[in-house]
Amino acid sequence: MTSIFKIPELGDGDITGIVVALAVNIGDTVRCGDSLVEVETEKAILEIPAEIDGVVEGFLVSLEQEVKQGEGFISIVPLAKGD
Repeated sequence: MTSIFKIPELGDGDITGIVVALAVNIGDTVRCGDSLVEVETEKAILEIPAEIDGVVEGFLVSLEQEVKQGEGFISIVPLAKGD
């Protein structure tokens, strides 16, 4: 079952940012904590990490796109236990 992950709280009152890097590709296997995207706010560039182990199914955002806190940005198919 695919999981959609959302842009987390960006900090310092920022609710929007710009996607400046996609750190993985569709089909990549990611582990919890791996960087998925980088989002630039007015004050910093934030790496958004994977929350689970899985395989990247697709992006819901693109480079240079403005994103909001709570917006879906990536779909990941979780790895089965033991993978």
